[in-house]
Amino acid sequence: MPIDCAFYVCDKLTSVYYESTEESWNTIEKGHSIFDSPAPAVYYYSASAPALNEAGTAYEGNYWRYDTDGVTPVIWKKEN
Repeated sequence: MPIDCAFYVCDKLTSVYYESTEESWNTIEKGHSIFDSPAPAVYYYSASAPALNEAGTAYEGNYWRYDTDGVTPVIWKKEN
């Protein structure tokens, strides 16, 4: 069953917090519907800070972690 069946008729979905890697996400058959343009942003789980881009100004890719409550997803953002 394609993953988009889990999000059937979720036309307001803007973000997906996937608790695995981008490589794993790319192996999933997603069908089409909500993952057509404009597709929701997909964030991949990383318990530790991901690698920075070449300029050192932002994280390379879309990653999230759990907040201190252990429940709430928080997007990794580089603090200046």
